[in-house]
Amino acid sequence: MMAGTLRAGLHFHAEDMGQDLKSLGDWYEADQARHGPAELILSYYGAGDPRYYGMLKTQALAPVGPLRTSRHVNSRAPKRELLAISAANLRDRFAWLRDGERSTANIGRTIFVYDVTNRPDIHARLMRIYEAMGCPAEAARERALSGRGPDRRGF
Repeated sequence: MMAGTLRAGLHFHAEDMGQDLKSLGDWYEADQARHGPAELILSYYGAGDPRYYGMLKTQALAPVGPLRTSRHVNSRAPKRELLAISAANLRDRFAWLRDGERSTANIGRTIFVYDVTNRPDIHARLMRIYEAMGCPAEAARERALSGRGPDRRGF
């Protein structure tokens, strides 16, 4: 599992059918053992349930499949937070990650993991994605982490 830029793995997106969710679970468990607890945001292409692989409290981004019903929202004061994105999901909403962001890990060439701890710029972008998806609780959390304060509705 290598860290690096997205370009190295993007040509594998056609093979991304969600098969690396178990490997992400194994990596996540080992990462927490090495570096301490981390909250996880997951934008994943597939129908598997991340809870089955030990990712019990996972905030979904572009919720599909089992994540659609979980509706877990991470804390507003994470000590450490990771963003895991399937290669298939990187082409559109996450194209901005290709521009200079470096992944912490590349899981099986189809899931890229980024450390977004203390990254208000990334949380501001995630806020806009959640707003566009109609997910007010998640958008409010990302707004708080981006340092932008509450919106007109008090979120």
